[in-house]
Amino acid sequence: MEIDQNLNPKRENLLDSVTLTLTTVIFTLLIALVSLQVIFRVTNAPITATWTEPIARILFIVGSYFGAAVASRNLEHVRLTLIRERLLSDHKRVQALLDIVTYLVILLFVGVAIWSLYNATIQGWDTSALGGLNALKAGHIYLGILLGFVCVGVFELQNLATAIREFLETSGNQNQSEKETVRDEPTEGQS
Repeated sequence: MEIDQNLNPKRENLLDSVTLTLTTVIFTLLIALVSLQVIFRVTNAPITATWTEPIARILFIVGSYFGAAVASRNLEHVRLTLIRERLLSDHKRVQALLDIVTYLVILLFVGVAIWSLYNATIQGWDTSALGGLNALKAGHIYLGILLGFVCVGVFELQNLATAIREFLETSGNQNQSEKETVRDEPTEGQS
């Protein structure tokens, strides 16, 4: 399996830049906080930074959803490619149709998740979060996850539009090749 480590945007727009930057910042902060925890424990430093553990946990949770958005953007999310690439390798139109159905199912899931997270954000806006951080509320955490899912949804809508375009192009190419085949055959009276 080949993993593309290139984060250069395929389609450069504001959402790409914001999502990539925010994801990078979240994971950088996560690594810094976890490293700080390890250094304090290994060196038996007299400093206690109990706030680093819950913040790191929250950054990990929220960052995972923004990471999922980056994966959706780059078409690197987990996919079952056996049917698409092996069994349907000669059927580009059916592959495109399968992609459309896949994106619609993903968008249905993302829509349900966004609705549920919206409700959880509203209900948890004044509820204290775990870890004893008084300033951070559960609604703030749900909001971060919600924003990650919104990014996933936008990228999946872009992927759906691309799949529809490919489906229509394969339909046009198939119709064009059928017309060329008909034109190549001699009609009555021609030799």
